[in-house]
Amino acid sequence: MSIELLDCTLRDGGYINNWEFKDQQIINTILLLDKANVENIECGYLSDKNSFDKDSTRFNSIDSINNILQPIKDKLLSKLFIMMDFGDYDLSKLKNNSVENVVNNIRFAFHKKDLLNIYSDLKNIDDKGYKIFLQPMITSSYSNDELLRVIDYTNKLNLSALYIVDSLGNMYFEELERLFLLMDNNLKPEIKIGFHAHNNLQLAYSNSINLTKLVSNIITSTNRNIVIDSSITGLGRGGGNLKTELILSYLINNSYNIFPILDLIDNDLQSAFADKNLYQETLYTLSALRGCHPSYLKYFSEKKLSLSNIKSLIDSIDNEYLTNFTLKYADSLIKKSSTFLSEREEINKNSLIK
Repeated sequence: MSIELLDCTLRDGGYINNWEFKDQQIINTILLLDKANVENIECGYLSDKNSFDKDSTRFNSIDSINNILQPIKDKLLSKLFIMMDFGDYDLSKLKNNSVENVVNNIRFAFHKKDLLNIYSDLKNIDDKGYKIFLQPMITSSYSNDELLRVIDYTNKLNLSALYIVDSLGNMYFEELERLFLLMDNNLKPEIKIGFHAHNNLQLAYSNSINLTKLVSNIITSTNRNIVIDSSITGLGRGGGNLKTELILSYLINNSYNIFPILDLIDNDLQSAFADKNLYQETLYTLSALRGCHPSYLKYFSEKKLSLSNIKSLIDSIDNEYLTNFTLKYADSLIKKSSTFLSEREEINKNSLIK
């Protein structure tokens, strides 16, 4: 059993900024997520409705994505995905997957009303050589028989993953568990189960944690692998998504690295989401992750330090001072770490392709 992450900042986060990411921001986001060891990265939408040819994560062809990302193709270990909604793209225009493609994986989303019509599209995409993650929107609205039909499609085409999608952000864990067990008992063993959580009721993090525990505790011959979706600072439609930096920090047995995520927030995402104070939002996430007094975060941020430097400082706080803020101790940490912080700042400046 393995647990992977899929970051959807460039796609789901686009609902916040109208998908207005400069090409260089797209490249930097993917590079730093890859550097953070996030296994899967969603690059945006593929749709005939898109007319942009640059500076957007709404694409009208696979070539338009390839043209942007070709310079970094050989630098990446992460798998890259593009999302397609049923009926939004003329599949006759979808070029066959090949080694020249940077994006080799498609997330195919559909609504229940289209359940009886999606199979031929899935087969078409599969025949063209793409790996497919299937996304039945508002999965909790499906009856068992309807979901078994989706599972049958998934098994027949041997798709890479079938998702539980909490589109409305109102799924409690009992329902998530029911859906997962139904899928786990009927899907082929090699097919992954994904979970895409929205956070309208603030359940995304707890549901994801409980899902990992459920998978770890099930005695099953399938040894099921799962994929959990997230976005940086929870950027996404409606109530937002599970925060990448939270779930990444929780999965301590995976070799994730939070520092590239913090560098990304400090740089490209701050400018891409100018109307949101991502820096301040992240500060108190860091505070909770370390369990330290929030005054440390306030004081360090007043020193205009980067998020990576602040993370390094709070990691260095002695346990006896964690919940007891003193100005003298905070100053001593900065002084003691000044050389290291200077080096971190230099790394931050050089961490993105210019």
